[in-house]
Amino acid sequence: MTQQEIARRLNVSQAAVSMVMSDPHTNRVSLLKRMRILALLKSGAHMNQRGRKKTWNILCVREAFEQDNSSLYSEYFNRAYAGIEPVVSAHSYNILLESYTSGTSLQAVSKQKIDAVIWIAKTASDEIAQVVGGYPTVLLNFIPEQFCFDMVGADNTGSVKLALEHLHALGHERIAYLSGAAPTNCPDPDLSSEERHVAFLSGCRALRLQPHPSWVSHEPFAESSKQATLEHFRRIFACWRSFNPAPSAVLCSNDYYASVLYHLCLEQNIAVPRDLSIVGIDNLSSSSFFNLQLSSVDMNIKEMGKIAAELLFQRMKNPDAPCQRIVCQSVLKLKHSTAAYCSDKNGLAPKVPRRNATSKTARTECRTCKAGETA
Repeated sequence: MTQQEIARRLNVSQAAVSMVMSDPHTNRVSLLKRMRILALLKSGAHMNQRGRKKTWNILCVREAFEQDNSSLYSEYFNRAYAGIEPVVSAHSYNILLESYTSGTSLQAVSKQKIDAVIWIAKTASDEIAQVVGGYPTVLLNFIPEQFCFDMVGADNTGSVKLALEHLHALGHERIAYLSGAAPTNCPDPDLSSEERHVAFLSGCRALRLQPHPSWVSHEPFAESSKQATLEHFRRIFACWRSFNPAPSAVLCSNDYYASVLYHLCLEQNIAVPRDLSIVGIDNLSSSSFFNLQLSSVDMNIKEMGKIAAELLFQRMKNPDAPCQRIVCQSVLKLKHSTAAYCSDKNGLAPKVPRRNATSKTARTECRTCKAGETA
């Protein structure tokens, strides 16, 4: 409905309609006439929920990251956007993109250039409610209980369960876990990492696995650079290798960590998956930069983006409806980084050279392996 059609229907001037659409609180149009125009505009979907003229813009926000592994998060964002864009376009809306750094504001919100927000985040922050300024908002990638927003999150618990059950079905019982908690002074912990850590511990209990405490790495550290991350994991790796029997499989909390682990295996002549099986989480193509066909759990990110966009338009249509929290199911994608447990191998334990088939060294090694099978 055009301004001219609205003016003709209400028997008012087109100028009055234009002024009200530009400023719903204008004093240049009488209160009664202004209320009649606003009522028709809202019923005809010409105004957003803040009483402003519709911009037909949806703001898609991603958090700004400076870590070296930000390329992985960029791929995550691109997949989510691939799910969001078709839904937004089908409703004849445009998408504005903006990055957010803690403590700043969003220009599109400040200038009132949008009608709603999709916030793609890795962390939970109390700032979000203030920054979005009352616009209809859907949060994507985490589901904290304290926020009154529609949310779409990944099934972190189910993803870890899929990976653990896969390794256990292959005969692995000595399974290590590689992750990293946020530093203790970090105001916004990575909720996905915390959920996956808890899920690993509970999953081991369900499968009656008893990994050594040193095999469950979830120490706080800052990923200041790839080299710093590599050195941190190299120390953990050395600790694992000191055990006899050592872990025969490792579940990594994300594909970046799995790729770093694979690099360490290359350094120390440990064959994947013959000597060590590795499973990651996220199924991001960036994890193949070591030419590793990594078995990983796909978080269904594109579907999450699609659901988030659909929730947003439902919220715009029914602003007073109860908030919804949706968890998107994951899928295990098997490639070439896992294999059945072999009793002839001893995981990460240093390889002892065989002198001959009947030597004392060889016999001692065989007894060690057999002891490891029942450990």
